[in-house]
Amino acid sequence: MRINSNIVWRKIDDTIFIIDPLNEKIHELNETASIIFEMIIKNKKIDEIEKKILKEYDVDEKECRKDILDIISELKDKGVISE
Repeated sequence: MRINSNIVWRKIDDTIFIIDPLNEKIHELNETASIIFEMIIKNKKIDEIEKKILKEYDVDEKECRKDILDIISELKDKGVISE
């Protein structure tokens, strides 16, 4: 996965703001989605992302994996990331 080249982003505290100038949209990521986004930038695999989230939060493994995949799917749907 990679961040699309038209995307501009900034981190403020624990929140990432994503600007898509082509579609004139701004997306605000919560703390968990921000972690996932930053790990995608670092070319981390889903398993590595899952380990990080499990370490940071008290969450069930299956629920964690599902949430990660849901967030990745949403970022793809919004044109923020691609394969």
